[in-house]
Parts: sequence; structure tokens; C-alpha cells
Amino acid sequence: MKSPSADELPDITRDDRSLVLGIDIGGTKTAAGVVTADGHALSFHAQPTPQDADSGALLDFVVAVAERALDGYRGQAVAAGVGCGGPMIYPDGIVSPLFIPSWQSFPLRERLAAALGLPVTLDNDANAFALGEALFGAGRGTRCMLGIVVSTGVGGGIVVDGRVFHGATGNAGHIGHTIVSAEGPRCSCGAIGCLTAYASGTGLVARARAGIDDGIATRLAALPDGALTGEAIVQAAGSGDAFAQELMRDAGVALARGIVDAANLLDLERVVLGGGLTQAGEMLLAPLRAEVRDRARLPFTRHLDIRLASAGREAGVIGAAALCL
Repeated sequence: MKSPSADELPDITRDDRSLVLGIDIGGTKTAAGVVTADGHALSFHAQPTPQDADSGALLDFVVAVAERALDGYRGQAVAAGVGCGGPMIYPDGIVSPLFIPSWQSFPLRERLAAALGLPVTLDNDANAFALGEALFGAGRGTRCMLGIVVSTGVGGGIVVDGRVFHGATGNAGHIGHTIVSAEGPRCSCGAIGCLTAYASGTGLVARARAGIDDGIATRLAALPDGALTGEAIVQAAGSGDAFAQELMRDAGVALARGIVDAANLLDLERVVLGGGLTQAGEMLLAPLRAEVRDRARLPFTRHLDIRLASAGREAGVIGAAALCL
């Protein structure tokens, strides 16, 4: 069977009654749902992303998550939108996610189209998140907004006048790899002091391990192997652990520096934050806001509007579906 292509996507508008399958593939979890053209998720299913699966097994896993989300709506979805970590070759959908090492130069769009029997459009997961929030969520009504996903990594998507800005190769928005400290830890990309090395789940865990190895007093040192996660650090900070609180303050400050740099460059109207680590609330947001106030000195950045995503756990899936609009 010939795989449906992105060029064969049906003409879907926001007042259409068509249903779209949205798939959000991340390094920590993968989610899928059936979404209406006006941005409502009718189903939602999520599972932890396998960490040791080879490329084929990981594809089978994603298809299984998608099929579960389609239960009750089989034959009704007319297309699939997919958000996946980058970098990638866009719009071909050939992905090499930093946090999914088994997919390197992997033709994900083509393989998913064949497996699902649907035309597929695929973009960076942060682009999908940003577009969903711009059309249906906390970014509605903005001319120029930045959506940031703070999760396993830190990703960004830029939406201008309701459309994703892709840049020269489709990889615009990688705010997680802006340098926020000249003497910071080494990032997974190989550079020193990236935002991702401070504010992502993987960055927080790496910094926590380094502190534990240096003998810093923290309840995190008592956690068994595999239990030191970004969520565990957030919980420890909320329970009064001074080291975990320091890690969260550093994450908020790093995010602020990346945001102000982006605002200076892009003349942003609004920034929308999403991803699992934003559940830390004021432990992350209070130092972020304070650092933004200190660093945003140009007139057009002083009143930068920073909000949390409004779509909750379904934001990535709704955003992925929005790629088909």
C-alpha cells in the first residue's frame, strides 16, 4: 500500500467537523488523542516512552499508543499530526531527536503514514505545542509568541500571525540550546552552559548527581537508583530540601535568560510555558519572573507577558493535531 503523504492532507479548517489524530512523542512519555478541528481532545492516551527500544520497536510502540487513542473513533480521523523532538529534516519528517538515540535519520513521517494509513504532517514537538496554544490556548490573540516546553529537554516554537516560523531548515526555536552561562555544565548537545543543561529534567538530574558526588547534603542522595528524576527534585524542593530548591532557582533564572534573549531578538508579545516541570509552580516561576524583570531593559520587552499553557496534559496532542490545520 502506498503511504499517504503530507501533500495529501485534506483541507481542514477550524470550523470543520473533521477529526484529527494528534501524536506527541517525547523522551519521557508519548501521548496521542483524537482532536476536533476547533481544538478539543475527544480521547487521550499516554505511556512512558521506552528507553532501550530499537528504532523498529519504538515505532511499533508509538503506533500502539495511537491505535489506543483511536478506539471508538476508527475510520473517523482524516489525518494525523505528529510532534517529535528535534533536530529533524523538515518537512520530510526525518528525525534525529537528542533524547531518543535509537532514531537517528529515521524517516518517521513516512513510516507512521504507512502504519496508520493516514496522511501525516510532522514537526518539532515544541512547534506543535506553540501552535496549539496560539490557536486554542494561552497564546490566542497574539501576533508573535514563543511557546516553551520544559520537560525531558527544553524546546521552543515561534508562532507569528498564527503560523509556525520554521527558519531556513525547519529547526527554528531551539531555545534550549541558547547559552545562558559561560561556565555552566556541559549539555547533551556538547556545548557548555545551554539552557537545557539547567532547566530540563535531564539537566536537573545531571546537576543533582554532580552535587551528590561532591558531598552536598540533600535528601536526594538517599534515593535508590533510577528514582532521581526531575519530578523527585521538584518534590524535594517543595519539602524544603535546600539543594533541590537551589536547583529549581537556577532553572528559573536560566529560563528567564533564554526568554529575554529571545524577546530582544524576536520582539515577542507573549511567552507560553508548558511541559511537566512547569508543575513546580512558583519554585520555578518566581525566580524566572524576578530575573526577567532584572534583564528585560529594552522598552518593548519590559512588559513581556509570560503565561502557563492552558491545555494541561493534552497540550502536546492538541498542538500536534493543530499542525494539520
